[in-house]
Amino acid sequence: MPGLLQTPEYARAVIGTGNDAEWLLSTRPARQALLTRPDGPSVRFLVDEFALRRVIGGNTATRHQLERLNRVQENPRVRIQVVPRDAGIHAGLDGAFVVLEFPAREPHVYVEARRVGLFLTRPQDVEPFIRGVEDIDSKALCEQSSAKLIRRICEELGEV
Repeated sequence: MPGLLQTPEYARAVIGTGNDAEWLLSTRPARQALLTRPDGPSVRFLVDEFALRRVIGGNTATRHQLERLNRVQENPRVRIQVVPRDAGIHAGLDGAFVVLEFPAREPHVYVEARRVGLFLTRPQDVEPFIRGVEDIDSKALCEQSSAKLIRRICEELGEV
C-alpha cells in the first residue's frame, strides 16, 4: 500500500514502533496533504490486489484503509488502478517504486524499500522502470473496475 494513501492506523501496523517509526509516522500527514492541495500534483497509483486483501493491523484497520482509498479516488487528480490477482507476473513484484514526471525535466524514479529509498536520475537507470509501469498498466483494471473491486473487498471484511 503506497505510503501516500495509508491511514495512520495502517501505517503504524506496517512501520511498527520505536524512535524511527515515530519520525516516519509524523512525516506522513504533510506528504499526504499534497493530494488535497488545489495546486497538487496528478498522481496515479497501481496497487496489486494482494496488497488490498492482505489484512494489516486487523480487519478494522484494513477496512478503514480501503475506505480511505475509496475517498481518495474521488479526487479527479488521483487515479487508483488495481492489478488483479490473476494478472500473473508483472514488474511491480520486484518492489515498490515511483516514477516522477516533470514538465521540463527528464523523469526520475524513487525506489523504495522498508526503511530506505533511492532516487535514480540517469536515463539508463530510469528506462527499465518506465517500461515496468507500461507492463503493470497493461495488466491493471480501469479506474471504475478498480473502485468496484476495492468496495467489494471492503465489504468482504464486514462491518466495523
